[in-house]
Amino acid sequence: MRLTKFGLVPALVSTMVEGALSATDVREELEKHVAGMTAEGEVETLTSILQNVLNHQRQRDTLARVVWERLTEGERWRASFQSLEALELVLGDGEQLESIVARSIAHERRLTQADTVLRTSWDCSLASVFPPNQAQPEFSKHFLENVMVLVRMSTKAEGLECLQRARQNRMLRRRSRNTHQFIPTDLKEAIEELGARTTAQLRTAELEASVAPESTEFDPRPAGNSCACSCPKDLLPEVLGGMSNVDREEKDRICGILREQGSQLCHRHLRGVMGKLLGMGTNHSNEVLQDRMQKYLHARKSGTERALRTRMPGWFLGGSRHNKDHALLGMWKFKPTDNDIGGSITFNPRKIFERHAPPGAYDRWLVDGTVILDGIFHYLMSSPEIFALIDREFDLYKYHTREGMHGKKRNGWIRTMFYAVIQQVVRQDPVCYALNVASRPDMNFRLISYPYYTKDTTAGENTGFKHLDLNVPRLLSEGRGINIVQCSVSVDNEESDGCTIVVPGFHRNIRQWWSRVEDRGNAANGLTTCASKIYTREDEEDFGCFIPTPCPRGGIRITRPDILHGSTPVSRLRRRTILPCYIAVSPDHDKLENEECETWGQLSHCHRTMEAPTLSTSGFGFAYGGPGIRFPAGVLLESSSAIGDAISCLRRWDDALVVEELGILFGTNDTSALQYVQRVRQRLVDSYLRAVKAVFEMERKHYGVKSFAHCGSFPDSFNMEDEGSGDSGLTDSESHVSNLES
Repeated sequence: MRLTKFGLVPALVSTMVEGALSATDVREELEKHVAGMTAEGEVETLTSILQNVLNHQRQRDTLARVVWERLTEGERWRASFQSLEALELVLGDGEQLESIVARSIAHERRLTQADTVLRTSWDCSLASVFPPNQAQPEFSKHFLENVMVLVRMSTKAEGLECLQRARQNRMLRRRSRNTHQFIPTDLKEAIEELGARTTAQLRTAELEASVAPESTEFDPRPAGNSCACSCPKDLLPEVLGGMSNVDREEKDRICGILREQGSQLCHRHLRGVMGKLLGMGTNHSNEVLQDRMQKYLHARKSGTERALRTRMPGWFLGGSRHNKDHALLGMWKFKPTDNDIGGSITFNPRKIFERHAPPGAYDRWLVDGTVILDGIFHYLMSSPEIFALIDREFDLYKYHTREGMHGKKRNGWIRTMFYAVIQQVVRQDPVCYALNVASRPDMNFRLISYPYYTKDTTAGENTGFKHLDLNVPRLLSEGRGINIVQCSVSVDNEESDGCTIVVPGFHRNIRQWWSRVEDRGNAANGLTTCASKIYTREDEEDFGCFIPTPCPRGGIRITRPDILHGSTPVSRLRRRTILPCYIAVSPDHDKLENEECETWGQLSHCHRTMEAPTLSTSGFGFAYGGPGIRFPAGVLLESSSAIGDAISCLRRWDDALVVEELGILFGTNDTSALQYVQRVRQRLVDSYLRAVKAVFEMERKHYGVKSFAHCGSFPDSFNMEDEGSGDSGLTDSESHVSNLES
């Protein structure tokens, strides 16, 4: 009879699995189903059961084991198979079956052990204490282990009382499993209650014994034989009490008793003494623990404890080891030297300015606290074909950005443009980065680019503001934020009526001005400081007026954080700027110098996934709520340099390749530094052309008829359909960058 033909095997498996039968019950049920079968039919049935049972995730171990034992008993499998390998091939997963059988054997051993403990201590069976309607379908390993602990700690009446109370308490608690069946949590809670009760009894009895010496001898073991061991009475209270807050004198006293009576401790109390009192590992046999304890006690008495901890660190828990630094090494053999690479990166900031900026720029920087450096990005923006792509990329993001949100106008910002390809190029440009490092008072080279959106004003838009991007009281009292210089890159030729306005040299007067503000009662304590109303006409006469500072296309503006700045009130022409937002990270690459911002790890995730951060550079959340979703057409720029990767949080600043490139960029050899810049910029141009092409293609695929591609043609130099058009573009860019650098 072929059971598989009529679907009887799956039914049999389901009955046995869902019925949660014991091994004996399974054998009896199996005998009924195979009775009267031929040897070949029985083997086929048993094999089919094994194939089906491997698909069940619950209650399968016992059934699989019983069936396997029957198949191998007397080599019954030979009726259908020539070898065990052939049978395992049919079953399909011999290792899984072997694991299941091993688990079943271990589980049956635990069941037998728990039942034996119950019969010995409580004179009852496991099934009588936990009948089917009050127990889980199958006793888990932790359940059985806790049962044995509970039985050894209490009498039957006391244990069942605590267990039922624990179940009742659980069912009354919110968000707990509301089942009448006992679960491991109930056992654990009952054990904790008994332990606390036992500790209280021991300490009370000990106190009574100390004030009434004429009373009968105190037996530290609680009534009911909760601990069937011969532990010394001088040690048991400390063991059960956890030995918390033991001072050196008390520890010496207990160690003295341990040297004489420690060999009488049971395994459970021995582990408690070694783990809680001596700070030693306890996951060993009783013989090993006794040997290590006695060696430790001898070393403590002889004054060689320090040497033992150094020689045998593996004996002790992490917090108790003498050489904790050695423990922190894990599998490493040697501790590295504390060699901070920051000390090896030294440079003259004037030299960096003279190398990359127009003549006299550094002196203007020192006097005014703000400077415009022309020509830094001419290698990109003086090329008609590259600038056409930059222009188009701005248009694409502006097309996809709402004009306003939550009743607020965009005020000249593209608040969705965080990772445009041109932004990534600007952030990773080695000259822009080096000039920002040289501008900082602390000359910290560990700068990362904080993702931020771009400015793109339309004629007639309101763009006016006056402020400081820092908390003035904390700047003056703590120096907080003094090193965070501000940088912007101009994409258009600005005019005096549409540009940034600054108060040159204000950094020399900010303390005196703020004292006036406090006297007037206008002082604020926010993350930024709005100056539109508190910088009065009198202040302008004494400290200077806001002056327009138009920046040419491809130039950059660098400004100290303590310089008052803002923007002209209304935009007359289109004005676009990119903000690299360089900010320093700690040597351990955890926090930024403005701790209200996100961490290096969070920004690393943002750069990799091209998602906007939740906080701005000032530590505020974005007023418009941020862009919401990631722009699906965004493309991550290919790596152009190790320094560029570090700026984008894709490498650490202590990476060997980063350190090597830093030595070239900030080194004293002008020729090597300029050649390095030329190589990196060439790679940036090549990567830009490839990436921006992919952006336009992906935008068209993601948005279909609503894509920007349907609003106008692409630049003539950019053929979307011609895969080889990039080659000619790269050739032009190579000669273009080379001519500029030379």
